[in-house]
Amino acid sequence: MNSSIYLFEFLSEQATEDVGMWKEMLEKRLDAIGFDYERIGNRLRIWDSRVAMKKTARSDVGYRDGVEIFKVSMPKQYERPVIGFNFSRLYFCDKESHPAYQSAKELFKNYEFPAVLRQLPLFALLDKLIIKINELEVLFRPLQDIDWKCVSPNVAIDASRESTNVYNLSEQQYASAILALVRKQHALHPISFEMVLIDAFTNNKQKSTEVASKTSQVLVNDWHCSISKKRISTKDDFEAWINSENGARVGFFALDTKKGERPPQAAIEWMRSMEEAKIPYSLFSAAPEVNPIYTRHGNAMHLLTKAGGFHFQVNALSIPDYQDHWFIGLDLGYGSQYKGKCVVVSLTDSNGVLKCFWRAVKNLDETLNQEILQEAITWIVGQADSFKPGLKFVVIRDGRCPHHETIDNYKKILPSGRSLFLEYTKTHNPVMIDGKVQPDPGTIAIPKYSAEAFLFTAKASQKNMLTATTRFRPKINDLGYSLEQIGEILTALCFSSKLSFQPSSLPAPIYWADGIASLSNINLQFAGWGHLPSITRDFR
Repeated sequence: MNSSIYLFEFLSEQATEDVGMWKEMLEKRLDAIGFDYERIGNRLRIWDSRVAMKKTARSDVGYRDGVEIFKVSMPKQYERPVIGFNFSRLYFCDKESHPAYQSAKELFKNYEFPAVLRQLPLFALLDKLIIKINELEVLFRPLQDIDWKCVSPNVAIDASRESTNVYNLSEQQYASAILALVRKQHALHPISFEMVLIDAFTNNKQKSTEVASKTSQVLVNDWHCSISKKRISTKDDFEAWINSENGARVGFFALDTKKGERPPQAAIEWMRSMEEAKIPYSLFSAAPEVNPIYTRHGNAMHLLTKAGGFHFQVNALSIPDYQDHWFIGLDLGYGSQYKGKCVVVSLTDSNGVLKCFWRAVKNLDETLNQEILQEAITWIVGQADSFKPGLKFVVIRDGRCPHHETIDNYKKILPSGRSLFLEYTKTHNPVMIDGKVQPDPGTIAIPKYSAEAFLFTAKASQKNMLTATTRFRPKINDLGYSLEQIGEILTALCFSSKLSFQPSSLPAPIYWADGIASLSNINLQFAGWGHLPSITRDFR
């Protein structure tokens, strides 16, 4: 392992004289070497205006890929500022010299999005910038005394006829290796259910039938699920089916709309009826260009998950009773279908299977007050104990707790003696690299004196892309787990099967909470969970 993280410590004592002095020193150096920059809060975004802008679908908007520098909070033993480096895409409107303030989502609302940011080729720019900054006089140096661990050999993948681990599959290119595994082996926990093709809102009946047929073949022939089939094409058939009691059933909903487009209102009303009837459903595209050979395993995994099954199991081997843990995800995001902010608290088991969720709409601030926290977590813990009492709890908070969201509040609410509470930060972390390629999944960097760690979760599957580094910090640790063990748990949760068998950069509880918080009529990827215990509250 030849991993490194772009964490640097200032050498000048002058940088410690004032909170913002490190930024002023960097700005002067950037002025001297001819790089442009802008200050946003506690960050500097840097670009080279001598490099030509790249074109977008908007003739009046171009972009440059640049570098972001930010201060990294460290233990008090670090007397001088520590900074981190990452990459940034900057958009420019009407040939203006400074970046646009709008987000890419706002700028390209009615246009084709630019190509995704590919980080690996940008390390040449980053290394050149660091050399240039330090050329006149060394301003900062790489942070010393970082302890490196790779936990992916300890993250086991247990399938019906094979046991392996994340490290071994990643050596074979994980995306291909896990696809081969799910193709060749039956599900570890297959399910019996009625698969109902709903094709009332597609003009491509033949395509929807073909997709459903290929998907059901995977479920029955490859994964050993037992399914009965039904087709619904009319409102009368739908209402009769909704009002019947047929046991376990999952709707397979065909749509012609593209991603980001709102389905017909009648289709949305049918989905609401299914939610009210507590019938799970999964959406799929019946567009002419869809090739069912390529979508069948993804669709099958979605249906299996909705039905309550799973194909393979992931274990953190250094935690002997890993299966005897509940996992809670706490996400505070902008609610897509609500004004204000949407708080979602999710509960999963050790296999990443969503068991229940609590949702609330609140005002536009980052603080979760005692009332919201107590109701949400008390309800979630109560549900968990009703499923299987006495297990341990791992609670993952998406982002750092604001000043008024105190750890004491969590200590009062969480079960004493059997809880681990983590802050999990996804953004504004320094990039991690292994030579010229992505690090191994589950790579952990622990700076000396630090009670927290940086984690590289899973390799990006697309060429030249780099998964964002995350950071975690235990704030309550009744379970006494080490940072290495916690990193192993988080990695296992990233590789558990969810709506897909491919890994996510988000641990399962945050993946579900984040997805449910983003639900809207134009973003229905995480819809269809009305059959699970849930609560929605409005605190505005």
